[in-house]
Amino acid sequence: MKCFIATMMIIGVILAPVTAMAVNYTFDGDTDNDWATLDNWNPTYVGNPLAPVDDLTVDGSFSPTAAATVNPGAGGSVTIDTSGTVTFSTDLRASSVGGTLTLNNGTVNVATHFFMGLSGGDSNVVSMAGGSLNVQGFALLGDGAAYSRFEQTGGAVSVGIAGGSGTEYIVLGSAANSTASWSISGGSLTGNNELAIGKHPANPPFAGVDATLEVIGTLPTSISCANMTVANGTGTLRFEMDAGGVTPVTASTSVTVTGGTLDLDFSTAPGAGDITLIDNQGGGGITGTFTGAPEGTTYDGGRFQLTYVGGTGNDLVLVDLAPPGQPGTLIYGK
Repeated sequence: MKCFIATMMIIGVILAPVTAMAVNYTFDGDTDNDWATLDNWNPTYVGNPLAPVDDLTVDGSFSPTAAATVNPGAGGSVTIDTSGTVTFSTDLRASSVGGTLTLNNGTVNVATHFFMGLSGGDSNVVSMAGGSLNVQGFALLGDGAAYSRFEQTGGAVSVGIAGGSGTEYIVLGSAANSTASWSISGGSLTGNNELAIGKHPANPPFAGVDATLEVIGTLPTSISCANMTVANGTGTLRFEMDAGGVTPVTASTSVTVTGGTLDLDFSTAPGAGDITLIDNQGGGGITGTFTGAPEGTTYDGGRFQLTYVGGTGNDLVLVDLAPPGQPGTLIYGK
């Protein structure tokens, strides 16, 4: 019996699970300037650096000519934190199951297009705190039946070439059964052509799309595009107020919101004054109204009244009917 117990104890030790330690690989470019050269990673990367299961950190300037896809493995991450420039000669595709692409510093240039969520089962996040992301073509979030979220707390994003072909869109929710959101609480987002929430401009509406642009407070320096659309039943424009209100979305050409959803969060009470939600700088008015939010809808206990003809006559504005400290004072139309 003692021999049996001793044998079982030994087997127990032998069969105990071994937890593999995640390794952080840093690109140092010691051999050449190619992402795919394993010796360019410190320690030398074991496996395929285009689809890491561990963590990759980029802290130098390079052009990953062989790496159209940045694909963190499940739970892995790719971090770009550099004082230099990283140039993708083709697409930048952030597509994985549970992986994260983090942009902290430096300049990231993408010669063609930026994708998030390319197929069913993908669940990925891009987190941007600083630096710049410059995409020459279009940016598609939710390009498959997937979950994609871009969390921007800083830095500058620019998509499309001003005066380009006109197809360099920013699209949130571009395929059936996709969930896509862009949350901006700092930095700037510039779409030099169309910003489309809930529907790809070149395609018919898809079922099962849930797309949101979320603007948090007044710390974002600017959110701008040429044409803005919020799709019927699938697109949501969400604003979370701070004491100063919110940073508006500026559209230089046109705004269409027919059937989209307007979600307003007054958890933090804004100070006195009207709040512009959409600055429509085009020559025409806003096309359509948000579902359940016609002209004159009130919010925050009746303090604010929504108008589609505010500002210069064609802006989406919350008119402050009773600023704090002035109960009962009506200033609509001031």
